[in-house]
Amino acid sequence: QAMRHTKGFMTMARLADLFVHFIPTACALLLYASDITASTALAALPCNIMYWAATGSSTLADTNLIYGVKPDPPEFIWAFIYGGHLAFCAVACFACALIGKV
Repeated sequence: QAMRHTKGFMTMARLADLFVHFIPTACALLLYASDITASTALAALPCNIMYWAATGSSTLADTNLIYGVKPDPPEFIWAFIYGGHLAFCAVACFACALIGKV
């Protein structure tokens, strides 16, 4: 239980997040940048909320029952993951709208 609050655990969690989320997203962004529009980014915006609702979880951390990460990450990690997705989609939508890719 105490391990999840150590600096080493947090470093490993951030590195894992890079390989599981950031690097694939960055590759997809580079490969398919010309196909991303404000509409597609807007459509992706609620996806993690729909996923969370489909799991039947009462908190974001409850989704770890699906992922099975041990030890359980602290609540703020889950807020960062879900909030990061919302922020990324919102920024992509705004950026596409700014350059006229609706």
